[in-house]
Order: sequence, then structure tokens, then C-alpha cells
Amino acid sequence: MKKLLSLMLTLMLMISTFGAFAETDGVTILITCVGDCTLGGVANHTASSEKMFAKLVDSYGYDYFFKNVLDVFEVDDFTVINLEGPLTTAKETYGKANFFFRGRPSDAQIMAVSSIEVASLANNHIFNFGQAGFDETVQAVTDAGVGACGYDLIYYAECKGVTVGFVSFDQWLSTDSDIERVIKEARPNCDLLIVSYHGGVENTHSVSDAVRHAGRLCIDMGADLVIGNHSHMYSGIELYKGKYIIGSLGNFCFGGNLRPSEYTCAIYRQAFTVYPDGTVEDAGIDILPAQVGSRRNVNDCQTSLITSKYEAAHLFQSIMHLGNFKAGSVKWLDDSFAVKNGLNK
Repeated sequence: MKKLLSLMLTLMLMISTFGAFAETDGVTILITCVGDCTLGGVANHTASSEKMFAKLVDSYGYDYFFKNVLDVFEVDDFTVINLEGPLTTAKETYGKANFFFRGRPSDAQIMAVSSIEVASLANNHIFNFGQAGFDETVQAVTDAGVGACGYDLIYYAECKGVTVGFVSFDQWLSTDSDIERVIKEARPNCDLLIVSYHGGVENTHSVSDAVRHAGRLCIDMGADLVIGNHSHMYSGIELYKGKYIIGSLGNFCFGGNLRPSEYTCAIYRQAFTVYPDGTVEDAGIDILPAQVGSRRNVNDCQTSLITSKYEAAHLFQSIMHLGNFKAGSVKWLDDSFAVKNGLNK
């Protein structure tokens, strides 16, 4: 009897101890971010890349486009892309643009089968076919089971007991007051807040003052990460108040321009540990050198990691050089490109 009582007391103590540990232990969320994705092409054009992209879908299937990076997307909790251009059947263009991008609503399934959980819709092409095109895109994305965010549209998702919020803005339609208003609405409703921002100057590796200002404003308002895009080229990464601001990751799966001025790009990954008291801790980052096609200097819309160790290391070092921090001062993921290749010092 005494032995039984002793065993019961021991078990109760173990349960009590485990419970206390569980209450203070954090939950880790892994986010993968990539750049501009035009799941379609230039509409109403003689040499229409829109038709060429559709032919790729019809010939090779929805899983063709991200199959070479699927193993990266599948191991995270959320993969976030910038969906640059509407998925719509609308025909009437809106506004002034050099190119009007458009994809088919059904091609939202490309994201669904590729372990992409969130699409940022705030960019300078999403209204190429007006409000009708935007609304149809939101419907197509959500019908595919993918979260959509942009402007006043906030997306929340639950993962491991943690609520993650996603918002996105662009330089032309989002004022500082818009950013402040939306983040003030989103921040109390989530444990982790991810912001996408579309802006800057095209075809440059430099981060514009507008992007730097907006990124810092988002961090000041409570964002845990700011993902920038628009320049069609990779740029530096800024560490601001302990949070990262991505200037640009470059084109990723880009049917909008089959001959871009730059074929390289990057995948950014970051793990966050979220504690019960609301504290969010950087659990490590990763920068993966990539290219828009399946081979070097080819855009067949089948994004791939760069396999050449020399070229991959060169791209990684270029991104680090453009940023305001040194590799040795960064907390890297254990399986990061930097750690695997000894570039973390």
C-alpha cells in the first residue's frame, strides 16, 4: 500500500512538473517567403505570355511550377508568395500600365498543390482588371484553400495553438495611415504578425527610401517580419529593432516576363518561437539561393534551387553584402544554407 501511494505521489509530481514546463515552453512556427509570382502572363498581347503560361499548365499540370522547391515548402508551417497579377476572366483593363497581367482562376490550384498557404495580393498589378478582377482573384484563391491578404483584407490562421496574422500593402495604394490602421486591427488578434510590402524601384538591387520607411513603420507598429518585393531583383535584408525587413527576394515563378533582366532570386525562411506570455523570439533564419527556371538563365517557370555551389555562395554573399549585418551575428537555422556551407561565420 505504501509503495502504491509512493508511486502515485511520484506520478503526480511528474505530471505537475511537466505541466509547469509545458506552460512556459514556446511553440516554434516556420515561415517560408518567396518573391513575385505571376501565375499567368501578359494579356492582350500578340506574343502573349498569358497563353504560354496556360499551355504549361495544360501540358504539365498544376504541380509543374513548384515541384523543384516543394521539399522546402512542405517542411514549413506557412509558405507565403506575392501573387502579382489577378486570376480572372475579366476582360476590361483598368488604369495605366506597361503590362496587364492575368491568369486563369482555375490556376489558383497551382498554389493548392504546392504547399503554399498564403498569397499576398497587394501589388501594382492586382487591379490590372479592376475591382472585378481583384474580387474574382480573392474568390479563386480562397476556393483553392489558400489564405489571401491585401490592403484591408487580413488573413488569420491557427497553427499549433498559435494564431498567425498576415497583412499586405503596396507603395501606391497604401498610405502610412492605412498601414497603421490595418496593423492596429490585426495585431491584437494574433500571436505572430507577418507583413508583405510591395514597392521600390524596378530592376535594382538597392532598397528604396519608401520601402525602408514602410518596413520600419510596420515593425514599429508590431510586425514580426516584413517581406518586401517589386524590384524583380534580390536586395539586402535589414535587421531593425531585432526584426527582419526583406528588401526584395526577386521574381520567383514569373510568367509575366519570360526573359527577365535577372534570373536569380532567393527563398527566405525564418522560425519564430512564440511563448505563452506573448513573447516572440527569433529562432533562426535561412537564405536559399534560387533561380526562376529549371536551368541557369532560363525562365521556364519551374523555379529551382541553384545547384552550383560557387554560384549559390556568390548569390548568398551578394545578399549579405547588400544588408546591414554580418553572417556571424545572425542566428541561422540548423539546416540553413549558411550553416551547411560554412558561411555562417
